[in-house]
Amino acid sequence: IEDADPNLEEVYWDGYFNGKPVLPGVYVYMTDLLLEDDEQALYVGDITVVN
Repeated sequence: IEDADPNLEEVYWDGYFNGKPVLPGVYVYMTDLLLEDDEQALYVGDITVVN
């Protein structure tokens, strides 16, 4: 989700993970996937959490 409108219900998130509030900050992720057809997909990015 990029530049999500916080008023749209379909992109709503309550700010909790495993029952605990997530601290505001920038979270970086890297996911390297091996797909069924032996293709590889790499996703890298960041998510900014604000409250």
